[in-house]
Amino acid sequence: SILRQRHGVGEGREPDFTILTQQKFRDIQFAIYGVLTLLMIGVAGISLLVGGIGIMNIMLVSVTERTREIGIRMAIGARENDIRTQFLVEAVVLALIGGVLGIGFGALTIAGLAAAFSMPMKMSGTALTRAFDRWHVQRDRHSLIYVWSDRFVAIDQQFVRR
Repeated sequence: SILRQRHGVGEGREPDFTILTQQKFRDIQFAIYGVLTLLMIGVAGISLLVGGIGIMNIMLVSVTERTREIGIRMAIGARENDIRTQFLVEAVVLALIGGVLGIGFGALTIAGLAAAFSMPMKMSGTALTRAFDRWHVQRDRHSLIYVWSDRFVAIDQQFVRR
C-alpha cells in the first residue's frame, strides 16, 4: 500500500500508523457513553442512599420531638397503626417532594448544558416513567420503613408510660 511505502514499512512488519474508520470512531463513542452511563447510575444510587438516610433521620427527629403529641393521641384512643400511618405518609410526602425537586433541578441542568454547549439534550421520559411506575411503598413486615416506624412507635410508648 502507499502508506507502507511512504513510511518505509515492509510487508510482515508492524506499521507505525493506524487507520481509523468512522465505524471505529462510533464504537469508541458508544463505549465512552456506556462508561458514563454506568458512572451516572452509580452516582444516582449513592444519591438515593444518602436521601433515604436523610429522610430516616428527619423522621427520627420528628418522632422524638413529637413524643408528647403521640402520647396524647394514644391517650384519646389512637391505635399504633394510626400513628405509624401518619409517619409513613409524612415520609412518603417528603420523599416525593424531594424527588420532584430533583427532577426539576435535573431538567434545568440539562436545559442549561444544552444551551451552553449547543448540543441537543433531553431528559428521558422513559426513565422517569419507569422510575415512578415501579415506585411503591411496601407495608409488609419486611419493609425497612415499616420496621423503623414500628420501632419508633414502640420507643414512644415507653416515654408515654413514664
